[in-house]
Amino acid sequence: MNDDVAVEAKDATLEKSPKPDEQGAETTTGLVLASEALPETLPILPIRPRPFFPGLPAPLSVSGPQLAMVRDVIESSSKTLGLVLAREVDNEDGPENLYPVGVAAKILRAMQADSDSVQILVNCLQRFRIREVRETEQGLFARVDYHHSTELSVNLELKAYSMAIITSLKELVKLDPLQSEAIKIFLSRSSLDDPGQLADFAANLTSADGSELQEILETFEKSLIASCGSS
Repeated sequence: MNDDVAVEAKDATLEKSPKPDEQGAETTTGLVLASEALPETLPILPIRPRPFFPGLPAPLSVSGPQLAMVRDVIESSSKTLGLVLAREVDNEDGPENLYPVGVAAKILRAMQADSDSVQILVNCLQRFRIREVRETEQGLFARVDYHHSTELSVNLELKAYSMAIITSLKELVKLDPLQSEAIKIFLSRSSLDDPGQLADFAANLTSADGSELQEILETFEKSLIASCGSS
């Protein structure tokens, strides 16, 4: 990673209470529905070394040239930005170093770690495909097209793959204490009626590298087979 750019995933959830917005109401700490209206133009935050998936919260630490842009997003009314995986980890951030598909994310919490960095907790909402990227003094901005997930009928084959993944997740709870709490919460809220969300969650837990996970993220009509193949 470049020495002057740092956007890193964090392992712990930020605990500081959210800052009140312009109307004096607290920013919600609950998960934001993907059905909410999302901006057609997003400030883009390049991330490394893995992409994020819709429906999952993600703690990040931001420093370097992207810091000013993220602070502007924190103070904005939408509090929404685009998270896009960088193609080459060690290359500078720019339009040519971005994959074409990312996720829109809403900032739920923010904490000023020091004068040179900020920690944010975001909820990843929805996939998008980049139409156009422009580079400004404030950072990267992109016009995007959102992908609205297709509701799939749960047939016997799909249910079988869903059950196989759920069984594997339950086994993982016993083997990986670090992931057990997140898995338990997800399983308590998930159902076989949303196989796409199940596939995204399972893919996020695999040891696949960034490019392999990006292939899954770019598979808009997700199949559980794709997720199983990366485990």
